Amino acid sequence: MLHISKPLITFFFLSLLPFYTLPACAQAIQWASDISLRPLSPKAGEVTSFQVRVKAGKQAANGFTVVGGIDGKQIFRKELGLLKAERSRNMRFKWRATGGSHEVYFKIVPTTRSRVALPRQLSKRFSVQTTSTRSQAAQVQTRTATRSKPVQQSTRSVRQSMHRSKPVQASTAIAPQTLSSANFQQPVCEGTPLPDIEITHISISGSSSNNGAGGLQIHIPYGLTITVVNRGQCDSGRFTITATMRVQGQGVDETTQLGTKGLNSLQPCRTKNCSDAASSIGFSFTPRHNFAFYEFNIEADAGNYINEFNEENNELSDSLRITEN
Repeated sequence: MLHISKPLITFFFLSLLPFYTLPACAQAIQWASDISLRPLSPKAGEVTSFQVRVKAGKQAANGFTVVGGIDGKQIFRKELGLLKAERSRNMRFKWRATGGSHEVYFKIVPTTRSRVALPRQLSKRFSVQTTSTRSQAAQVQTRTATRSKPVQQSTRSVRQSMHRSKPVQASTAIAPQTLSSANFQQPVCEGTPLPDIEITHISISGSSSNNGAGGLQIHIPYGLTITVVNRGQCDSGRFTITATMRVQGQGVDETTQLGTKGLNSLQPCRTKNCSDAASSIGFSFTPRHNFAFYEFNIEADAGNYINEFNEENNELSDSLRITEN
């Protein structure tokens, strides 16, 4: 009878271990940032945004879902889809704050049965001030009504309500750089309908070629055309659209703010596809790195000044890879 020593058996099984653990490394994924929240000191009733960035390892990652929530209750779930090697993606959800101490969390879960190595759950504690944004809005309306009193005194009482509402709704002449919470007054609607701003499409245009030194020669200027629509039943009022560009390549990883532009208003949706409540806005950019990955993130009403029916469809991303030989 053949006898095999225990050390030899142990060595044999240990030598096979890498073959069993290989699938776990093939789809490695990790956190690329801590949890950030905006605003940093939220108030009760204010819409707060939570964001975290995930990154793939040296190989492409697929079959993952990011979930998140507040105080142990899940309120966010989104599949990553295919995340290319060493690329990252921002995951974000919004929550209307309630007063007190809270804890936000993000967790990565696999959507397949394959054995994968997952990073630990991220969590962060924060406090919400009890002063609500409703009381602030009431103060703004009170100050506006006080300023309009001299006009109303010489007007018949039947028309006073009309004169009182105009200063609140008229925000079309406000310059983007002076926008604040006082300028974003919710339009008056009958009953309780709300606007619903959604970015539906990003169109990328432009043309370039290799300039012979590894860089780019631009033939047609590059630009982004953003289509935004109001799917709600109330006029949106004035809001802004912000564009950010991230460039990743060999020795390059930089983020640039392409700018913020304002739209005076979007009327309520009245047709099946809401084409009557849609508008377009453009941004320009100059690609400076060849053999690079350009990722664009567009967000409407980034400051959450407008109370919407759905706060989860204000952001959209698109990408462009430039490899001019």
